[in-house]
Amino acid sequence: MPRTKEQNRKILDQRKKEIIKCAINVFSVKDYKSATIDDITKSLKISHGLFYHYFKNKKEVFDAVCEARGLHMIDFLDKVMAQEDNYLNKLKKMTEYTFQNMQNDQIFAYRYYFFLSTVFYKAENNI
Repeated sequence: MPRTKEQNRKILDQRKKEIIKCAINVFSVKDYKSATIDDITKSLKISHGLFYHYFKNKKEVFDAVCEARGLHMIDFLDKVMAQEDNYLNKLKKMTEYTFQNMQNDQIFAYRYYFFLSTVFYKAENNI
């Protein structure tokens, strides 16, 4: 039986998330400038054509990575902002969360490094 449109959409969304997740790791190990689409496709063992089915170029996947990481951080920051009553406590909670996760989760540490390097890279290059 052929797949439904909903099943196809879920498969497409899942593949796109896999590419974004892989790109996070590639950009974490290499910076944006030295990472290539080939690095991403080789890590995932997919063709360049499949990559280009989802993203036009490296900048577009980079933007998707930034958005994905930004949304995760925004969710956390929203919770902290709602729970804490002053900025010193908010900053303390954010710092504790960050360092605790970096110690317990190497992928989080790579992603946090990527997040910070992205912020600085965009600032330096007016992106």
